[in-house]
Amino acid sequence: MILLAALGLAGCMATSFDQKPTWVDVPAASRTVSDAASQPSGDDPGARSGNRILVAAQINSQPVLLMLDSGSQALIVWRRTAKKLGWNLPVGGGGLLNGPVVAGNLTVWNKTAPVSFSVIAAPPGSANMQANSNLPRDDMADVDGILPLNIFYHNSVQIDAADAKAWLLQELPPDIKNWTAFRMAKVPLGSYLTPLAFIATWPDGYLGEVNIDTGDPRDITFSPSDWKAWKAQNPNARLTYAWVTEQSMAGQPEFVTDEESWTKEFDLGSLKFTEAMVGSNQSFLAKMSIDLGGSYMMLGLQALKQFDVIVDGVDGLIYFRAKQIPPNIYPHNRLGAVFLASGLDKPVPMRKLATIGDDAALSAKVAPGSPAYEAGIRDGDILLGIDGYDRPTTGLRAMLTMPQFFYQPAGTQLTLHLKRGGQEFTANVILRDIVGPMPEKTGTDKP
Repeated sequence: MILLAALGLAGCMATSFDQKPTWVDVPAASRTVSDAASQPSGDDPGARSGNRILVAAQINSQPVLLMLDSGSQALIVWRRTAKKLGWNLPVGGGGLLNGPVVAGNLTVWNKTAPVSFSVIAAPPGSANMQANSNLPRDDMADVDGILPLNIFYHNSVQIDAADAKAWLLQELPPDIKNWTAFRMAKVPLGSYLTPLAFIATWPDGYLGEVNIDTGDPRDITFSPSDWKAWKAQNPNARLTYAWVTEQSMAGQPEFVTDEESWTKEFDLGSLKFTEAMVGSNQSFLAKMSIDLGGSYMMLGLQALKQFDVIVDGVDGLIYFRAKQIPPNIYPHNRLGAVFLASGLDKPVPMRKLATIGDDAALSAKVAPGSPAYEAGIRDGDILLGIDGYDRPTTGLRAMLTMPQFFYQPAGTQLTLHLKRGGQEFTANVILRDIVGPMPEKTGTDKP
């Protein structure tokens, strides 16, 4: 839900909120969207999905490709999709981000039902998501909309994040008693705020909710206060910066910068993760949980790759079965620094981003011990240019698209031109894996 955090709350407030479709089987003779289409391999949609689960579906009998997002409550199509479907959209309406809500028929996984679609003008924040998940340049260009998991909560859905696929189950597998089961949860303000969550024992013994978000490419993330506690317990952890666009409780998207690190082991009671990314999460859900006196933890798509997952909406259970897969090098900012326009070192309303001119200088925010730090770059240094980067290094567009340049493979050499206190200087940086399986940091390492 990185780019779709703004979609979840606003969309669920519309008439598409809390849908409970009555699904019926598509007659075998009429099936054109098969289960195989949602279990992709080879030339199927998921083969190009990156850190996404793409599902082949039909809207009003026309083929579409949707991204499965358990962190979104609304069933969403882009305005360009609506145009392709031949819809005559009303002006305004009560839907997502003031977009219209349109009734239609959805066919997916050989089931069909009348539903309501929230229509938005364009997928916001494509560059944001791409910077975090290393997706293609326009990561949503091949996607027609968002498929929320909550509309299947009276069914059972199996998720295989490692193979980027999901499908409906006719019945639970015979060995389900050998899987680890957790009770599904709801937050105090209503299930629409946390579309998918379960109750588990945290490492500190706290019994709390754990959220699942297949629309977020990250691994395990915590609220700022819980993240601060984790860092205090892991003082030698290597850090880098990621950035995301999130949604405030006022319905106004905010720009935030999150930290990321790595852990060899992380236990949620009987649910055990190995070699996982951990990081801060400044989403509105995380902030709301803290305001209510609780804690917040989220499992993104990367975390789910370590398990087979079944969401059993009939009995209100979520099942996990560990998979034997090798550690995955997590796509991340290997520079260990981001460059922000003035005032964006803390969450700010997205409407203020419109005031950033194309010539606005970008200043560094540097993680201690990172390649950027070791090359002499410090907080506040002004970026003038990067050798080999043929786009502008000033203004909002540069701030939103430049991070992809720092996701290049370890060993890539970069030359950055900067200014500090009126003095220009050059920093030669060699990118390296900061987040990923590696020897533990020792006291002899640089800070």
